[in-house]
Amino acid sequence: MPPFYYNSFHVTVPNLLESQQTGFQRFLFEGISRELFYFSTTIDHNLPAIGKIRIYIKHQNWALEKPSHGELWCKKNRHTYGAWLSVPVMLEHELGHKKRSRIRLGKIPIMDSKGGFLINGVPRAVIHQVLRAPGIYFQSRWVGNKKKKKKRKRCYSATLISESGTWLRIEKDPKGRFWLWVKRNKKVSILLLLGLMGYECVDDTQACLFPSLIGVEEPNFLLPSLRWWQEDDDLGDHLPTIKWCAIHLYDAVFRGPFRRDLNLYTLTKTDKSASLRPGPPLYEEMCEEGMIQNELIEKRFYLGRLGRFNLERRLGLPNFWNRVLSITQSQIVHPLLNNLIEIEHNPVLYFGYKDLLRVMHRLALFTHGDEYEDDIDHLKNKRVLSVGELMQQELHRGMKELITYAADTEEWWKRPRKKRYKKYELALGWWDLTVQDFFPGTHVSEGFKRFFVSHPLSQFMDQTNGLAHLAQKRRMSCLGPGGLTRQTASFRIRDIHPSQYGRVCPIETPEGTSAGLVSSLASHAKISRYGSLCSPLRPVSPQANLASFRYVSSQYEEKYWISTGDRMQVDEGTIVPARYQQEFVTAEWDQVSLIDVFPMQYFSVASSLIPFLEHDDANRALMGANMQRQALPLLSLERAIVGTGMEWQVGFESGTLLRAKEPCRVGYVDATKIATQGRLKVGIKNSLLRFNQLSTYQRSNQNTCFHQRPFVSLGEYVEAGETIADGPNTVGGQLALGKNVLVAYTPWEGYNFEDAVLINERMIYDHVYTSLQIEKHQITICETEAGPELVTREVPHLREQFLRHLDPQGIVQVGSWVEVGDVLVGRLVPRGQGYEVTPQERLLAAIFGERVVTMDEKCLRVPSRGRGRVIDAHWVHREDTSFGRIKSIYVHILQRRTIQVGDKVAGRHGNKGIVSKILPREDMPHLQDGTPLDMALSPLGVPSRMNVGQLFECLLGLAGSFLGRHYRIMPFDERCEQEASRKLVLSQLWEARTYTSHRWIFESDSLGKSYLLDGRTGDVLKQPATVGKAYMLKLVHQVDDKIHARSTGPYSKVTQQPLRGRSKRGGQRIGEMEAWALEGFGAANTLQEMFTLKSDDMLGRNKLLNTIIEGRPIPSSPSDLPEACRLLLWELRALCVRTQILHTTLFSSIGPS
Repeated sequence: MPPFYYNSFHVTVPNLLESQQTGFQRFLFEGISRELFYFSTTIDHNLPAIGKIRIYIKHQNWALEKPSHGELWCKKNRHTYGAWLSVPVMLEHELGHKKRSRIRLGKIPIMDSKGGFLINGVPRAVIHQVLRAPGIYFQSRWVGNKKKKKKRKRCYSATLISESGTWLRIEKDPKGRFWLWVKRNKKVSILLLLGLMGYECVDDTQACLFPSLIGVEEPNFLLPSLRWWQEDDDLGDHLPTIKWCAIHLYDAVFRGPFRRDLNLYTLTKTDKSASLRPGPPLYEEMCEEGMIQNELIEKRFYLGRLGRFNLERRLGLPNFWNRVLSITQSQIVHPLLNNLIEIEHNPVLYFGYKDLLRVMHRLALFTHGDEYEDDIDHLKNKRVLSVGELMQQELHRGMKELITYAADTEEWWKRPRKKRYKKYELALGWWDLTVQDFFPGTHVSEGFKRFFVSHPLSQFMDQTNGLAHLAQKRRMSCLGPGGLTRQTASFRIRDIHPSQYGRVCPIETPEGTSAGLVSSLASHAKISRYGSLCSPLRPVSPQANLASFRYVSSQYEEKYWISTGDRMQVDEGTIVPARYQQEFVTAEWDQVSLIDVFPMQYFSVASSLIPFLEHDDANRALMGANMQRQALPLLSLERAIVGTGMEWQVGFESGTLLRAKEPCRVGYVDATKIATQGRLKVGIKNSLLRFNQLSTYQRSNQNTCFHQRPFVSLGEYVEAGETIADGPNTVGGQLALGKNVLVAYTPWEGYNFEDAVLINERMIYDHVYTSLQIEKHQITICETEAGPELVTREVPHLREQFLRHLDPQGIVQVGSWVEVGDVLVGRLVPRGQGYEVTPQERLLAAIFGERVVTMDEKCLRVPSRGRGRVIDAHWVHREDTSFGRIKSIYVHILQRRTIQVGDKVAGRHGNKGIVSKILPREDMPHLQDGTPLDMALSPLGVPSRMNVGQLFECLLGLAGSFLGRHYRIMPFDERCEQEASRKLVLSQLWEARTYTSHRWIFESDSLGKSYLLDGRTGDVLKQPATVGKAYMLKLVHQVDDKIHARSTGPYSKVTQQPLRGRSKRGGQRIGEMEAWALEGFGAANTLQEMFTLKSDDMLGRNKLLNTIIEGRPIPSSPSDLPEACRLLLWELRALCVRTQILHTTLFSSIGPS
């Protein structure tokens, strides 16, 4: 057998947004039709002034209207980008008159090309949800006293999870009895559920013998049990009853139809209490749980297609039918198998009593050890809900509310309408009646609005950079409705499962309480039609096509030996790493049936961007993947010298680029638009120009600047799909998040201790890490009871220097440079009706000849640290509400932020730090050729954190900077040979030394290290340091957004202490440890001020201002009782505890007797 080559064909990365786009397309083309078919019904009305009317709702010919406005208009005017859903409806009068019309059921948000939604002008994204798949799951647990292990016994249970409806848990106790758990701590007999499903017992004898009839003692189900009972002397008298029960049971299971008419078991119309007719009062237990609520029992246990498939797979349907066919010679069973074949091929999507008997039979086998326990953490037992399924559930709720609203005859006449019909105006009332009187068209729209605004899986879109934009849409969460909670999720659920291999990234997950509960799709993983995660695998057989591969689920791959895709060549008989039945083992190459198609198909997109990933600890790789999504778009972008090759794909799929739709020539280029001209067609001399508008200086959700730059020049020819404009984080179509800077791992006067970073002032003057920030300021203009609010430039009592940038309408002019305190919008609010003009105001008005001002100034001003350039100011008119017509004014200010002390920088390997000091260029340590360093990092942060990949990256980047090369290194390159990464780096350093004649680049006594010179003294540092070009990022955690100071501010109403938090203008709070620190330094006066004047001494802080103005010393003792002490006294009095304050003078008389 010839050697097998792994790299004999190339597998491209699939569309990274396919899971979002496919799910939404399935909702449009299948989900809407399915829900409209479900709710296609007729509604009868008997209106007093009109007569009997029947409404027909038809599901055929439904349509989605084209959106009336584009995405840019909706974003600017704070509207939802969506399409109206309309269906045909017919009204029929009892006299034969008919009216046909189309109604709008509601507005459905439409997904844009980037995989997101625009809700009220705000971009949002819906992530996937991971839930337990519908089906049956068998589990066991120990019952009894934990201290007495010998007396503990096993209890076996089967949990039924339905797609929509109630969960069931059937339990078999150690005594062989079957129970149904209605609540977590409440159980009832299984006979109740069987009775609800159509099976009834005659007397208590059958109820006692029922567990034995389904194979407790013998797995062969029924007939052997009858023979066993017949031989028993004690129960021989009950044999006729047992036979009757068996015949009745089999007749109910095999002969009767599956869908029994259960109207007898529904709630009575007269009595709304939890009682059934007919039936014993035991049914009340089921009614309390909500299993029966005016509908059939079958609708409460809807399995769906996936649930039916999982149920039959787990119950082993072929084996079950074979056991039944093996006893067909019996006279009891043989006549009852007429409809067996018809039953087998009839798809049943609900859980019936036939399934219940199968579950009880399998549970009996499970007791005897003939069945295995299910692994609930296995991916085959989970399903992924895409955005389409979540929106279909919301459409179902909205349609249900709409139908209920339209069918409410009693309340219909009380609803507000344009005309009131009288009893004698029958003909006029019918002809004036419209379909819109019954269908307001707000239930579906409000349902979708509520879903996108408040649902836990609908998130504020992360638009920090293109990678964050893409990674959020590939995220999966176990949280949300029907899922887990952060407080109750165990470590077992959060841990990595072997079935996730190649489907869920084992690295990228949030830190904190959501660790393991929120994960990301692997780069090559896909979501199937029924919500299972699939990974691509390639057959190994020589007959298979080299380019053939298929996507398989975790359940399918358990049957085969699968080898990893991290080897370049395999000879016959070689021992290779493999996995089989969720175990990682080694096997001979001849045993392997399938192999992975790509070495990096196990990791997410963000993890695949980390070079030399195999040399990093998993925790640091997690931080590196998460921090790449926090990188800010810089003013000047630069590609990474060392990458992985995924930069092209991520930049292409990020949605920030502008690509050519067809082969064309560039006909016009400027900063705002690009015009392309298609190729000449036959018979046409000239082709029209197609203009592509660029997004310039647009604000993102995270206040970053979204700006597109032209990448082509005039007259250039481009092919379809090529980049014609770069986004805020791409260069030539490649992802570019940071800068290649010269770093050294060396200490410097303690300023880079721990995670501190020392940087060169060149970063400021050359705008290396300068970013643009766009702050949004909003003000609302509404109509009050005292009158409308005014927007004007004539604001009394304000100096002209604050109003100098306002236009005649009172709004700041676009292009103005505003400082802190400047007025952006001049607004006057009318005073209330209870306000009276004081005599002082009248006197001043008479002296200066001015009219009395009856309006207060409530202007929009530039906040602290908000100076910048105004780039946009526009009005937004909202719809009419109960408060009148509301207008809003939005002002966007562009800020240019250079890097400064307190900003956060990081690499791609989890090496993060805070800028501690900015040194002049001449003081920074420099190389032997005189080049000063850009950054100095702590060398102690590498060995303890085990992220050695950053050393390989910076050394290879140093060689690439001298050789003018860019490297794309696929992680796990040790598949080529041992120590491949080290050999590559050293060979490139040697080549760079030869090319530049710089001996310090590669020194034999210290490989990868070089001696640095102190910039202040010119002396050589004692120890050599690792020097290289590292790709460093500037993160969104900027000090300008975090620094805060307070002189005065709001106080809590209860404790009268300053509020906490920057957003509330809160103050510094002193805790127990802070008090210890002040005590240790002996700062008694400072500590007293913290506890009294700056805390809750209300009288003292009111007197403090006058004390400072008059120049008197601040009192050393508190002037009043602190509010916290006063609050404690009131709480003690509420507990009827008498309290008394003892002054210091009283203690002088108290002493020892």
